[in-house]
Amino acid sequence: MSKYKPIIILTFDDGTIIQYILIKLIRIFFKLPATIFIITGLLYDPHTGELLLSPYISKLRELFKLGIEIASHTHTHKDLTVLKLNEIENELIKSKLYITKILGVPPVGFAYPYGHYNYFTQKIVIKYYRYSRIYDFKININTQFNQYAISSIGIEARKTVIRIIYWLLKSKHKIVYNKRKIMIVLVFHSPKSIIDTFFMIIISFIICWLKNTDYVDVLTLRDAIKLFTDNNDKDKILK
Repeated sequence: MSKYKPIIILTFDDGTIIQYILIKLIRIFFKLPATIFIITGLLYDPHTGELLLSPYISKLRELFKLGIEIASHTHTHKDLTVLKLNEIENELIKSKLYITKILGVPPVGFAYPYGHYNYFTQKIVIKYYRYSRIYDFKININTQFNQYAISSIGIEARKTVIRIIYWLLKSKHKIVYNKRKIMIVLVFHSPKSIIDTFFMIIISFIICWLKNTDYVDVLTLRDAIKLFTDNNDKDKILK
């Protein structure tokens, strides 16, 4: 049997200017990669009113050069499950074209607004993206893995995140051999307070330490999928 290291992915939803600053800090000081899912067709976050990153092309390119994966969170952050076919495709295509024009390469990843999806929306997303992330507060296990419904845990669910970090720290020095692979996708939104910011930095510091002691792998979501899936399935998922 093989020993598998847990895989941790830091993801950011919406793509705000505040997130841009935090991602740079995490990348520069902690050397951690991340994936950011951006809203491409708005100037301000439709819920918080925060300034969005997508109009600032130089900043997006800067993150891309730092090794940050830029992925789609639709064009205007609408719930796809209540839209018509042409409206869904409009949200997906416009976002993909916008990112491709800026970076020179098409995005392969997509995150559902609000985490809402169904069989119909999933079939359409498959046409335009290579993977998609949902928002269900679960971890991913390779024996039950679906690259078009990748589970994630919101960082605002602090008790859940703390339990996971505690489990990782507790089992760090144990030799556990298991056929299962575990992938933990954490979702960061813009911090609403100094406490939120402090919590995000502490979590990033712990993850950095676990990575540097070779207990976990920390990757972009695109790269994590390649490592997470069996060799025979890699070409079918991401090229």
